[in-house]
Amino acid sequence: MDLPTADRDLCFRMRRVARIMSDEHRNIEAMRAALCEAIRGRSITRARAAFSRYRAAISVHFAVEEDVLFPEIGFANPDEKPEIERLVQAHDRLLEELVEMGDQLETLAGADFSRRLDGHATIFSLCESNEEALVSRVAAAGAS
Repeated sequence: MDLPTADRDLCFRMRRVARIMSDEHRNIEAMRAALCEAIRGRSITRARAAFSRYRAAISVHFAVEEDVLFPEIGFANPDEKPEIERLVQAHDRLLEELVEMGDQLETLAGADFSRRLDGHATIFSLCESNEEALVSRVAAAGAS
């Protein structure tokens, strides 16, 4: 049985989005690794610059998800709106924590900041896994 064009298009877009999101998640992880290296090297100048890039990448990533991806998913699959709301709330918390971390970058000892960064990265990773699962569900629903 052939899928209606709209469902087929949604399925295709969601699969493409999943690949793009996965690539972005890897890039953000690479930025975090560069930040950790700067912290270990005790270069506050490099750490500030790396943290700024890391924070900007996450902010842009979340904005694209919230302004483009989530509305499309919510329109195509209204049942996913509660999950989308949870993800947006998680984004807000993660961004708030980055603001706090930026304020503490120079005052926390390297190991303390690194632990906080690791905790943030773990929560970010869980959030992104949930987003990838959401996109996969929508793609699968469009394919069925």
